[in-house]
Amino acid sequence: MLAEVANTLWAKRRRAIATAEVADGLYSVIEGLGFSFAPMAQLLDRARAIAVALDLTVYDSFYVSLTERLNLPLVAAHLRIVAAVRKATWPIQLTSIEN
Repeated sequence: MLAEVANTLWAKRRRAIATAEVADGLYSVIEGLGFSFAPMAQLLDRARAIAVALDLTVYDSFYVSLTERLNLPLVAAHLRIVAAVRKATWPIQLTSIEN
């Protein structure tokens, strides 16, 4: 997640949508929120298996793998992910926010 946040803020700076001070400040706020982070290495094998089983990218499958590990529902808006998860042959908790 930190990579996602850092990349988004970098892109905003690059496009002059945010100043360096704003981007750095927002990143600091995210870091200070106290989120728990799961090392991707712990999720990799399961994410790869999910990717093959559901025809999802490994990248997207990391989110499914994490929600399984934490026994939480996957919250998804991406229609491809929602459709793939609904076709899974094992139970995956899903909260769809599709339009």
